[in-house]
Amino acid sequence: MKTAVVSAVLLAALLPSQLVADEFRARNHMRVAPLSDTLIEVGGFTGNSGLVDYWCAVGDYLRRVRREPWQNKVYVARGLGAAQKVYSRETVLFSLDPAADGVEALPAGTKIVSTLTVGRYQRVNSAFYSCRTFRPRD
Repeated sequence: MKTAVVSAVLLAALLPSQLVADEFRARNHMRVAPLSDTLIEVGGFTGNSGLVDYWCAVGDYLRRVRREPWQNKVYVARGLGAAQKVYSRETVLFSLDPAADGVEALPAGTKIVSTLTVGRYQRVNSAFYSCRTFRPRD
């Protein structure tokens, strides 16, 4: 019985580290993880995450980890929702290939109410430079 309890405690202690092992921490400390070659999940670090923080994190990941060209577009595939891979309560999904991920890009000239409207895009450079208000990680 004692061995089973010790094993359960050790397993519980290791589980969170396994969940976050594949995560990238962006300059604004948000968590980023790829779900596929084209789909990326971004999770907030606190309840204070602003919407632009998600763009900052995905831009930071795409440029520093994936080395995506500055002019590539990244689309919102899903607004705030349940986390799939990132250790966070709520996440946003971004896509590099909206057609492959079943996301309809917004037509040019569409008025956008939310910065995380599904189908909205930014270029990698715009997303990356939305981090300009954050200090680089130590």
